[in-house]
Formats: sequence, structure tokens, C-alpha cells
Amino acid sequence: MRASFLRPSGRFFITFSCWAASPSSFSGLRGGCSPPLSRERPRGNEAAGWAGFVLLNAGMLLRAVAEPALALEPRPWARVLLILSAAALVLAGWVFAGLLWPRVKPRPGKEG
Repeated sequence: MRASFLRPSGRFFITFSCWAASPSSFSGLRGGCSPPLSRERPRGNEAAGWAGFVLLNAGMLLRAVAEPALALEPRPWARVLLILSAAALVLAGWVFAGLLWPRVKPRPGKEG
């Protein structure tokens, strides 16, 4: 039985990845540092924002279960969870990018 996830480098990776990809940092940056979409809908599509939030949390939770399981005893189900985790995190990134792009893209006639 290996417990490599208990080594300092493993703990640092899990801590850093959870902090760097935390939903609060993405949501805060998206909402606070980017201009509003419009006066009528300043936040854009809220359902897509919630979907990205759920995908990001689900991906991080799946990763938190899969990585220690793989480190202790590699099993096929843990690999599947890790793949699902990666897919959820990639989808969440694309959702957030899709929500941010209309806010930051250059508008015709507004180039500075």
C-alpha cells in the first residue's frame, strides 16, 4: 500500500489545485473584474453560470476522491472518476470562458 498522496508534494498539489481552481475565485473574478454585459442583464446567462459552478465543484470533489484512491491502490473505478473529474473541470472552464467572452471582446467602433 502506497500513501504517496500524504507526502508534502502531494498535499501541496491538492491544496494548490483546490485553491487555484476554487469556485469562489472564478466566480469572484468573473463578477468583479469584468465589465457588466448590459444594463438589462449585467450578469449574462445565470443558468450557465450556475452550471459552470456545479461542474467546477463536482470536478474538484471527484478529483479529491480519485487521487487518494489511485495513490493507495490503483483501481479502474478511480481512473474513471479521474477522467470524469477532468471532463467536468474542462467543461466548467469552457462555460466560464463562454460567459466572459461577450464581456471582454472588442466591440465594433470601440477600438481604442
